[in-house]
Amino acid sequence: NNLDEIAKNKGNYERSDFALRVQYKNTLPDLVYGTKSIPYTFDKIKSTSYKPSSLEKQYNYEMNFEDNTGDDINLVNIDFYKTRLNNNKFDDIDQMLLNDESLIDSNLSKRKIKQVSWLRRSDLLTNVGKQFHKTSSIIERTITANSTLNSFKNKYKSRDEQIVAIEKTFEDVKKPITAHHSNRELKPIKSYAVLPDYQLWKYIFSHINFDVEPTFQGKAEPIESDKLDGALLKGMSDSQGEFVGYFIRNDQLNYETPDERRAYELAREYNWSIQNTASSATEDLYSWRIENDGTLFYNEITTRIKLSKRRLEGGKLKNNFCSTILVVRDRENNPDETLHQEKRDQVLTKKNPPLKVSPVDTPVEEVSKDNLDLTIPGEET
Repeated sequence: NNLDEIAKNKGNYERSDFALRVQYKNTLPDLVYGTKSIPYTFDKIKSTSYKPSSLEKQYNYEMNFEDNTGDDINLVNIDFYKTRLNNNKFDDIDQMLLNDESLIDSNLSKRKIKQVSWLRRSDLLTNVGKQFHKTSSIIERTITANSTLNSFKNKYKSRDEQIVAIEKTFEDVKKPITAHHSNRELKPIKSYAVLPDYQLWKYIFSHINFDVEPTFQGKAEPIESDKLDGALLKGMSDSQGEFVGYFIRNDQLNYETPDERRAYELAREYNWSIQNTASSATEDLYSWRIENDGTLFYNEITTRIKLSKRRLEGGKLKNNFCSTILVVRDRENNPDETLHQEKRDQVLTKKNPPLKVSPVDTPVEEVSKDNLDLTIPGEET
């Protein structure tokens, strides 16, 4: 049988074939159909123009730093992210403590978030007079097992409690600060004395908020920071209405003016909206500066001004060939301005008479009579 002979001689069986290597070429065959152009709907410019939204424009930052303050704050420790060569494991006891702490924290959080039904008052299930939003009483009753309904009480109800709380702040300032009040792991490196600015308190400070970075009219490049330091804002008007002119110091203008006069060029026109921080219910705003001796002074910001780009009506373009020049000279304060500055200085320099703290058992009528006698000379009650 031929099959048996082939099976016996399987080890000596040789196959005749071509021995070739697989070759790869960086070429493609010709296309069987013609080329087809696909429209490219995207912009060819690599960087796209970004327009800030209204949410970004109206956002109020807690602190605003100027470019020329010289406060280089670096809160990122780059050495922490470097690869550590010694990959030593934790000690066995430390590892056990870490594992136990993670389990305990997770269990405690589940217990605290758990809602208890018997702590809520029963409500009638009816649609008559039903409000489709949570009232203040329902929001107050949405409590957990570890909280109470009257946990938030009104502090400093009486005038005596306010006086005691104010006097306590003077004692608390004398205590050294060893850690942050909200995070005990943050330790202070150096403490500064925070005081009101006795030198500049008589002047009025305002916070100017631009919708975009200031630039010259018809130019995309931003204005240098050294020119922004001496910029001026001036109220102006034309046929289109009132607006605010943003003027930049221009030393290249050769005008025959005395030495005490300076020339400014109109860079941009803005629409404005003013918010008085003293009369509004918003939080107080302050600006601060640091002296060479390490003392920190703060000034009160009385107004907040928001400037937005002015657009002319009817699509008219501004004539860029003619620029508006503002010539400024320094003058002495008039009597009204001097009186206003003196009144602002008296807020820090005047001495009020000592306040009387009535005993706890004193009736309310006697306390009110004592308070009426504590009037500042020269002021009406």
